[in-house]
Order: sequence, then C-alpha cells, then structure tokens
Amino acid sequence: MDKRRQPKYQIIYSDIKNKISEKIYPQGCFLPSERSMCEEYSVERVTVRHALDLLVNEGIVEKVPGSGSRVAQQSKMIDTVTEGKNIAFVLPKGIDKITSPYISEVFYNFEKECRKHGFNLLYTNIRTDDTVTLESIAKSSEITVFFGCVGKQIIEYAKKLRLKYVLVSDTDSESISVVIDNISGISNAVRYLKSLGHKNIAFINGKSSHYNDSERYRGFVSSMFGESLPVNDSLMRECKGTFDSGYQCSIELCRDNCEFTALVAANDMIAFGAMKAFMSLGFKVPDDISVIGFDNTEQCSYSTPSLTSVGVDSENFAHRIMLACLEATDNSGHGAVKYSVIPELFVRESTSKAK
Repeated sequence: MDKRRQPKYQIIYSDIKNKISEKIYPQGCFLPSERSMCEEYSVERVTVRHALDLLVNEGIVEKVPGSGSRVAQQSKMIDTVTEGKNIAFVLPKGIDKITSPYISEVFYNFEKECRKHGFNLLYTNIRTDDTVTLESIAKSSEITVFFGCVGKQIIEYAKKLRLKYVLVSDTDSESISVVIDNISGISNAVRYLKSLGHKNIAFINGKSSHYNDSERYRGFVSSMFGESLPVNDSLMRECKGTFDSGYQCSIELCRDNCEFTALVAANDMIAFGAMKAFMSLGFKVPDDISVIGFDNTEQCSYSTPSLTSVGVDSENFAHRIMLACLEATDNSGHGAVKYSVIPELFVRESTSKAK
C-alpha cells in the first residue's frame, strides 16, 4: 500500500468535487456548513477547511465572508469534466462508505489510475431501484464501476441501457467482474491459527447477502473442515459488518460461555470491535484470544495491539479494476469475465500461540 495514502481531507475534497461535477451542488450553490460536513464525514473542522481550501485554490469553490462557501459561478472543474472522459464509481445507497478505510484506499488508488489513462472519476450512490440515476450515469460516463452489491435490478437495467460497466466485489453470469479470492484468504487465516495451536475458532461474518461476506463464510466453513477442526454453529455470528456490531456479537459470544481461543472476522472493522469487546471483559488479545481481520486497512498497523489481517494491495487491486474497465470498452457482450485477486496474510500483534 502507498504510504502516502490519501488523507481524509483529500477524500472529502474528491467527494465534494464529484458532487459539483454531477450538479448535486450546481454553480452558485452554497455548500453545507462546515459543521454539517464535520458531522457527515466524522472529522474535525480543520480537516473540512483543508478540503475546502484545495477547492478554493483550484477555482472550483469560493468563500463568501459571513455566508460560507459556494460553488464558483464560473467553476473550472465543470468545463474539465464535460470535456474529458468520465468513469462513474457507484456504491449502493445507504451509509456513505466512501470514507470507510478499505473503500477509500481503493477509491484513491483508482482515481490515480483514472488520471493515468485520461479519465475523470465521478462518484455517486444508487438505490436498488433508481433507474433515473442510472440513466443519468449512462449519459455522463463512458464506463461505470459498480462497487459492492448495488442490486440485480440495477445491473439488469444497465444491460438494457447497453452500459459499459465492471462489477467489483460482486459477480453475475454476463458481466466483467473483479473480486478478491475470499475463500483462499480466509483459508490462510484458519491455517495460520491452526499452526499456532488453536482448535476452537469463532467467526463473525458481515451480511450474508453480500458477495464478499458470503464467500468469506464459505471459506471459513470449508477451511475448518479441510484442517480437521470442529465447525461449531454456536461460535458463528452474523452482523452488520460495522465496529459496533462486531463489538456486540463478541460480547454475546463471551456471555453465552462459548469456548474459543481465536476469532476470524469478515472485515477489519468487525475485528476492531471484537478486540474492544474482549478487552472490556478482561480478556487479553492475543494472550487469551487471537483475532484476525480481513481487508488489511491502514488502521491495522495503528491499533493496539496491531491487527493481523488478510488483504490485497489496494494499488494492485485498483490497477486490476482499471484493466477491466479498459476491457469493458471493447467487450461486445461475449459473456462473463471474472478476475480474482489473491490476498495475503499480514501477521501482526493480535495473534499468538494458543494456551
């Protein structure tokens, strides 16, 4: 991963810039207050001001004393985007995940890939039935990247519109897709824990309706059987994939008197929540319970203890997505093409030998 990974203020800068390009914030429109943006992006005011300063320096936004910040009447960015080629980066509607650690890393590196190939990167969310937004995307973008489970209805409508698109972290029988080899990644985690002497291993999954989570569940069950380790339903939980839900599931595992010496989580945020839960109950990580996450986000190196995690290099993953996008421009509907990126296990302080 690039050590110069995009800071939070640059993510906010990119998000506001994309909303201006999509005319969510039209020319002359006042942006939300700094306080509102602090709440929206969960950052301090200095971070928001840094992002706004970048936009002001580029002539995209202007500050109005006593009133706030607004889109410049003659925004330079509007002309740039309409003149260039656009790629739309589309996430499912709901919680805005563009600031989540994993997606922000991929988004940042994919934006660099877009610049290398002469594309502007636009970002938006879409509901599973929002065909109007999809039609707008089709008119403004040459290629669309659907990141995550946007829903079958949207994908089917994209086909009817003859949209050139790539699925990321999802697949179907007629689309170009880029995915992580989740099964091999989870298998590596289970195999490593077994090598440390762990037998009773718990698993907390995200939403089973999502491609990554369903594959990680399959990987856990199959690898436990493959390693001749017991598969115990009482040691498996499903949550919303968030820090809070990971925390709550881990509390429940302990209060149900489930006996386990290690836990595998379907993503890093679940794992962070689990570590906090275990420590709040008086357990030590990894002395009492070893924990492994998935995604290998930057926070893994900074947590206490640092988190052992499975993940792909976000630069390589973004590069693979770009290659798929370039292929989509020449794809004449000759069927599904699935690119699977192999993850690695990054061993840190949250795992140790079983007692």
